[in-house]
Amino acid sequence: MAGRVLLGVCAALMAIAVASAAEGQVASVVVGLARCADCTRKNMKAETAFKGLQVAIKCKDTNGEYETKAVSELQSSGAFSVPLAADLHGADCHAQLHSAANAPCPGQEPSRIAPMSGGTFVAIPGKTHYPSAECASAFLCAPIKKHFLDHFHKKPVPEYHPVPEHKPAPVYHPPTPEYHPPTPEYHPPTPVYGQPKPTPIYHPPAEH
Repeated sequence: MAGRVLLGVCAALMAIAVASAAEGQVASVVVGLARCADCTRKNMKAETAFKGLQVAIKCKDTNGEYETKAVSELQSSGAFSVPLAADLHGADCHAQLHSAANAPCPGQEPSRIAPMSGGTFVAIPGKTHYPSAECASAFLCAPIKKHFLDHFHKKPVPEYHPVPEHKPAPVYHPPTPEYHPPTPEYHPPTPVYGQPKPTPIYHPPAEH
């Protein structure tokens, strides 16, 4: 149950950080959040623990040394958004929680920076070995679940809507009548047989 509550708090604070990072025109923005390890045990408000704490973004220079590129204070909720003029794509950078004296919080490993969407990057917390009094036991929030990160930097998949196939209406062609001239029927004439001619009677010539 505690893990679910922690994830819910981290998710809500991350949403605040992302909304804050969307303001302004900058090349890159690093967002993330912090949490107080023992504020409940000490009956101390988180706003008090976060007061004066800062997040420094450091990138490796040409000499292989990490130099601070930008610093931003934590909000009262623990969320932070650090705008930078430089594009961090392909750069070797990390985020680090600093105390009010602007010194790295002891017992905490630097947090790697991963691209989230566009020019927005998210700080993935490193390991915290022990809470520190210098930083009021504040530390970057526990590793955020993978599916939560995917929710931010994954491109939406377009929904597939099949396009109905429109078949052309059949064209009616009336059949062409075929002309066949009538075949003449041959009827031979029927011979007509009349009465037989009378047989001539021969009379001998008369004597004179």
